[in-house]
Formats: sequence, structure tokens, C-alpha cells
Amino acid sequence: MSYELVWSPRSKKMLKKLENKQIIRIIKKMEKVAISPYDFLEKIGGEEGYKVRVGDYRVFVDLNKDKHAIEVLTVRHRRHAYKNK
Repeated sequence: MSYELVWSPRSKKMLKKLENKQIIRIIKKMEKVAISPYDFLEKIGGEEGYKVRVGDYRVFVDLNKDKHAIEVLTVRHRRHAYKNK
């Protein structure tokens, strides 16, 4: 059973700033994550939440096992990913 993807307003805003090629790549990857999250999600060291690597971008998510939902919190370039999310 796949998880539902819930995109936060902040993540949508960040996606709009990217090139179409990158947007498509991120969305396709997140659809794969929704089908099998434990194959792709990496725990963020010292914090709650998870990250997904998509090329030079990091997608930060929250996994809600009870609701079977993955909330996409933000999308950032890896250069800026770990500074003031």
C-alpha cells in the first residue's frame, strides 16, 4: 500500500523556483518514495524527519505512519540544505 504525498506550501514555492527538468525529476522520485518509502528515506542525523536525495537537491519530509502519509516539507539544493532549513 503506497503512502499519500502531501506537499506543504513551502515545498511548492521552492519547486516553482526550479527548472522544469528538475521539478519533473523530483516529483517522479517522490512518487517512487510514496510506493516504498523505506527504500529511499534517510534519517536526518540529530533531528526528527527524513531526507531524500534527488541529484543535487534534498527533499526533506515527515513520515506519518498512522495516516499513511508523507509530508514534503521543503526542497533545497544540497549546498544550502543543512543551513537553516
